[in-house]
Amino acid sequence: MSHDFAKRLAQLRKERQWTQKQVAEALGIPHSTYKEWEYGRKIQGEGIYVRMADLFGISLRSLLIGAQTQPPQRDFAERLQQVIREIESIKKDFISAL
Repeated sequence: MSHDFAKRLAQLRKERQWTQKQVAEALGIPHSTYKEWEYGRKIQGEGIYVRMADLFGISLRSLLIGAQTQPPQRDFAERLQQVIREIESIKKDFISAL
């Protein structure tokens, strides 16, 4: 995991005045696991990124690469389609960066 992502994760949490434990509980993971993520350790499983973006109320792109976009207020099916498009776009960005 990039150091920038770990810093962004900590910043998002602090902006909301949440503890690491509160975020871990909301994500359904152990506190020790979440703490490791803020220290820059690798996150296992892609699905957790979607849950994090939803928890923080930001787009998946904003969570992963820091784009300053706000998620649209849509129903779940539309939001899921947007997330799928964002994942595909991010994959292309990563591939082109290689």
